[in-house]
Amino acid sequence: MDPLLLEALRFGVAILAGGIVAVISSILAFRYARRLQLEDAERRDASLRRALVAEIRENMARLGGPDRSRMPGVRTVRAAWDAARGLLLSAAAFDAIARAYASAEEVSWSVELVAQRAVNTRMVVNRSEELRGYEDNVRRLRHDARAAYVAFASALDALGEHSPDEPAVPAEADS
Repeated sequence: MDPLLLEALRFGVAILAGGIVAVISSILAFRYARRLQLEDAERRDASLRRALVAEIRENMARLGGPDRSRMPGVRTVRAAWDAARGLLLSAAAFDAIARAYASAEEVSWSVELVAQRAVNTRMVVNRSEELRGYEDNVRRLRHDARAAYVAFASALDALGEHSPDEPAVPAEADS
């Protein structure tokens, strides 16, 4: 065989082999990069989920906790819920969480109204009527806070995060 033709054939095989190695290595590198990306997304989602569960528990405490006599005194927070909107949740879990946060938002507004009413007593015409209205608002606030607490407990259950050491919450929110 002609040595020039043999050298051209070797050169062609070397180029072909190099191309095959390059394709295989790029496929492997792509798969590795994709695996790292998926693992990072899983870590991020797990972190968001932990933050959401922690925020739900914090809000339950802000709503007065399991003690029905405690008065909610501060607004609930929702930063983790806003950040966790991209999590894959079942429809039941999403609905339970959304209901809990909506209920808690109403309680937060009520807390502010009751606090403002308690502070602004200078312009009261009838003191006993004002006190009766304040007590009605407090009673309603406690009831709504209990309903929001139960809604958050249901959200934890829907997420599969209600731990056995947490106090049992009745299905109804009557107080």
